[in-house]
Amino acid sequence: MNFNIHKANENEAIKMNDLLTKLIQDERQYDSNIDASFKVSSFYEHYVDDPDRCLLVATDNTEVIGYLYGYIKPLEGGIKEQISAKLDAIFVETEYRKQHIAQSLINHFKTWCKEKNVTSLEVDVCSDNQKAINLYRQVGFEEFKKSLKLYLEQ
Repeated sequence: MNFNIHKANENEAIKMNDLLTKLIQDERQYDSNIDASFKVSSFYEHYVDDPDRCLLVATDNTEVIGYLYGYIKPLEGGIKEQISAKLDAIFVETEYRKQHIAQSLINHFKTWCKEKNVTSLEVDVCSDNQKAINLYRQVGFEEFKKSLKLYLEQ
């Protein structure tokens, strides 16, 4: 299958909102706190021209079949002046999975990061989402931090 990866335009960013809704709903299987009725109506189109944000789409002809959103993280106090980026969201339509689209999106993001002098990438993933963890490991991510959660009885 032939697909194209490129920087999203405003119309494609609007389609990314629909895919973000699908991503959030997909994440419900790993996080019961996600609202089943939540729908993203406006988000990505605000960042199309932001030089510190990367909006990539995978297209099959003109149809958006996947996307990646990442950004350069602001420097925090006490942190060395190394530039870090966050891979915030990635999603490929179900029928297009297992065709290396996600890996290609990540590789394009890595190239964008290198052009921005980014020295490290971060991604958060639900600990039960083994498919995502495997994908991230395949493209070179390594575990370096754990986040724990405690649910309090009400």
